[in-house]
Amino acid sequence: MRKFAFTNKQDNYFVNVYDKITGNFDQRNIDKICIKNSLYLLDTEGKDNKEQVENLYQDTLEKDYNRFYQIVNDQSKNKITAEERELILITIISLHLRNYHWLKGFNDFWTGFIKESIESGLEKTYSERGDLLFSTEDNSISEIIDMQNKENKQVFIKLHLRNTLKWLKSRINNIIFISRTNSNYNFITSDKPVICDNIDSSMYLPIDSKTIITLMPEKEGLSYNPELVIRNNPFIDPRIFNVMQYESSQRLIIGLKQESLNQVVLDYPNLKD
Repeated sequence: MRKFAFTNKQDNYFVNVYDKITGNFDQRNIDKICIKNSLYLLDTEGKDNKEQVENLYQDTLEKDYNRFYQIVNDQSKNKITAEERELILITIISLHLRNYHWLKGFNDFWTGFIKESIESGLEKTYSERGDLLFSTEDNSISEIIDMQNKENKQVFIKLHLRNTLKWLKSRINNIIFISRTNSNYNFITSDKPVICDNIDSSMYLPIDSKTIITLMPEKEGLSYNPELVIRNNPFIDPRIFNVMQYESSQRLIIGLKQESLNQVVLDYPNLKD
C-alpha cells in the first residue's frame, strides 16, 4: 500500500480513502488499514508447522514483494526467468487469497449458523457425522462464537496455503500483461486489491497509481512465450479498472490522490455495467 501513499514530516505513510459504507472521504495512516501479520500466526499447530507458516508469510512473501515490484516496474525488462514468473504469479495469487475478506465471510457464516441453532432451542449442535460442534451447557453464545472464530482462523491459513499452490499450478502458463497509463487518471487500490472473479478468470492488480499487472489465462490456439511479459497496452483505461476495483472492494477504496477517488465515485453508477 506504500506505493499509493504519501508521507508527512514524520515519515509516516498516508493514503486517501473513501468508505463505501459511510460515504466519507478522509486520509489514514496505512498502519491503521493493513491487517497485521498476526492474521497468520497459528495457535494450535506444532512448533515446526507454526514456524513454517509464519516464515512463509512474515519473511518470504513480505520480503519478496519488493523484488516483485522491481521486476514489474522495470520498463526495460521484457524477458523473465521461470523463477521470476513464479514470483509474479504467487505474489498476485497470495494477495488475492490471503485477504481478510475470505476469513470474514467464513466467520459471518458460522456466527449466523451458531445463533440460528441456539435460538431454535438446541443446547447441543452436532455435525452430520455426529460430532459435537458446540454446546450452551458450558459456554455463552459469545464464547462459542469466539472459539469458532479462532478455529476458523487456523482453517483459513491451511486452506490458503493449499489453494495458493492449486492456483499457481493452474495458472503457471498465464499471459502476463504490464501496463502503465499516461492519462490524467490514476489507478486506485482497495482493501481487496486483486480484482478476480474465480480461479479461471483474469486477475488484475494495480501496483501503484500508474501501473497495473494482468494475469490472463492462456487461450487455445494462441501462441505465447512464457519467458516474455507484454508491456504497455495502449488502450488501458484506469477509469474502467477503478470501477472494477470499487465493485471488488469490501469497504474501502484507496488512492494516492483524492481526485481519483472522487472520479470513481462519480463514474461507478454510469460504468458499472
